[in-house]
Amino acid sequence: MIFIGIDPGISGGIVGIDEYKNIMFLHVMPSTIQELEKIFSDLQKKRYILMIYLEKAQAFPGNGSVSMFNYGCHFGELLCLLKTMGIPYELVPPQTWTKKIHLPYKRGTKKTSKEKSKESISILYPGVCLKDPSKKKAKEFHLGLIDALLIAEFGRQKLMKRKNP
Repeated sequence: MIFIGIDPGISGGIVGIDEYKNIMFLHVMPSTIQELEKIFSDLQKKRYILMIYLEKAQAFPGNGSVSMFNYGCHFGELLCLLKTMGIPYELVPPQTWTKKIHLPYKRGTKKTSKEKSKESISILYPGVCLKDPSKKKAKEFHLGLIDALLIAEFGRQKLMKRKNP
């Protein structure tokens, strides 16, 4: 079984894991619909697709209208592509997957969602390096890949729990 998580942002990512938490593939979000179509087509050929868990698009405070318009267009293209290719998916609001996957914190502890995601990755997937594979000397983690992996983990936990109550 393969569980695919997608952070649909323009700087997002696509990550696939198996039921044993092995990372099967990871892709930084491509910039064109043709590149996305090739990724999904390759996954279908390998029979990797079981279910895609796609973070539901929403507006973020402080983002400009142009960037939100571009994000919404990209999200719409992604949905259209999945439907056209007949790929099953589930939209998952960020609040839903972060509530299940982010580690609990003491009251009064102030951490951003991105900080919580980085910390959750280090515990759920110790030793996994999620730096941008396209940059040879990348020092920073690729936040889109981190969120995509955590979304895939959310889907894995959800389906495995349903399979083994």
